[in-house]
Order: sequence, then C-alpha cells, then structure tokens
Amino acid sequence: SFNTITLPSIPEKVGYITDGFWYDSNDNSHSPNSSVTLSNTTTNFIAKYDNRETESITAGEYHLGYISTNNQIKKFTYICEAGASYSVSWVDSYDGNSQLSALLANAGVSGSSCDVKVSIYSADGSQNVVTNQDSGYNNPVTFTANITGEYIIEVKPYNSNSTGYFA
Repeated sequence: SFNTITLPSIPEKVGYITDGFWYDSNDNSHSPNSSVTLSNTTTNFIAKYDNRETESITAGEYHLGYISTNNQIKKFTYICEAGASYSVSWVDSYDGNSQLSALLANAGVSGSSCDVKVSIYSADGSQNVVTNQDSGYNNPVTFTANITGEYIIEVKPYNSNSTGYFA
C-alpha cells in the first residue's frame, strides 16, 4: 500500500513571494494542508518562490503597467479585510482596449497594448481566487477575502512573446 501524507503550510521566505502551492515531481500543483497519496516512486514537493518585486495599487482606479520582455510577470499587492468583497477588473489589447487607450492618453503615454491574463491569490497561500483569467474588463473577478492580509494580483502576457501596456 502507498502512504498518504498531508502537505504542510508553505514556509515564508523574506523578500520572496509564492503562488501558494506545492509542486510535485511532475509539476502538478497541490494545496497546502491537502492529502496526497504517494506513488511507488519517490515524490518530492517544492514551493516555487519569486523575488518580491511588487507594486501596491489603490482601490477604485486603474494602475498602468507595462510588460517589457517576453513572459514577464508583473505583481501588484493590495491589503484585503477578511469577509469583505472585492472586484478586480483590467483592460488590455483584447478586452477594454478603448478604455486603455483613454488611460494612456490621459497619462501622456503612447505605445502598444498587450493582451494579459491575471491570477489573484493571498500572499499566505490560503486562498487562490483565480488563475490565468483572461478578459477582466467585461467580466471582472469578484471574491470575498478569507483572510485579512496581502493579496497578490499577478499579470502576465496572454501570449508569451507579447509586450505592451495594460491597466
């Protein structure tokens, strides 16, 4: 018979953030505190960490961002209160492009826009709101925070070789 284990919480690393999941040898994601049945081969579990290069955002306004290199990931933080509801929308070259053009013009910025996908999760890994959501202007992501603390809004290009503005 095979052993079933319960994965622990993901440890914090100063100066780094994680997407809140453990990854097995096949790069499958597993939530902390979940039970996993081990196979007949050795399975290692790792947490993936990124440098904490995030920007804070303000509620009620769009924040202009720019993806300058292929596969670049932009991360934004917001402090949420447990039990409160939040709605996150974004504009890009695919969804809300006219709104994005107006935001760029108001900021005196010119340049191409980029189609993006968004993930939202609590920094402690306890809540994964959405992963790689496309089209956030006409279909904003609404959620109720399960903790009081920092949430990460992660933006990356929809196509790996795309660059440009989003908000």
